[in-house]
Amino acid sequence: AAANDLSGQLRGRLVEGRVSISRGNYPVAASICDEIIEASERHGLLEMKSRALQDRSGISGMTGEFEQAIQFAYAALPNAASERDREMILLSIATGFSELGVIDVARDAYLVVLATAQDQYVRWIAAMNMMEIAGRQRSEPVFDRYRRELANVQLTSYLHAKFLILVGNGYLQFGRR
Repeated sequence: AAANDLSGQLRGRLVEGRVSISRGNYPVAASICDEIIEASERHGLLEMKSRALQDRSGISGMTGEFEQAIQFAYAALPNAASERDREMILLSIATGFSELGVIDVARDAYLVVLATAQDQYVRWIAAMNMMEIAGRQRSEPVFDRYRRELANVQLTSYLHAKFLILVGNGYLQFGRR
């Protein structure tokens, strides 16, 4: 504030919002993001607005407001700061549709991300979500294709744990323990 750096102030507030998210205080985090969105819009800081919209989308997803999550993510898309941010936003949109039960749209979005994403981490997440959809739809050949593809990859510990849970859930869908 002393340096009259509004962008820096908003970045700091965004971090504060993310701390609130990590603590599970979604109402405070949502309020902070809403403040940042409004201030960014007012001062023409469109990349900052996009980041705040991305976080707001995530909060909406965490609280089960999937239609709102999709709307926030879609609004963040035009001013995304980087290609990776755009890819993550598309993942958020696809996940929102998946959670709403609009599986065909979610699958199409995940396929686009798989085909176009430059970031390997983003592709892994999309492949896992495709594997999950295949399990839900009881499409064992598609499920197994993604399972085999991901089984040979050095995933982060978080993604590896998620992968193992999805594999277990998929096998249950197919009646295999």
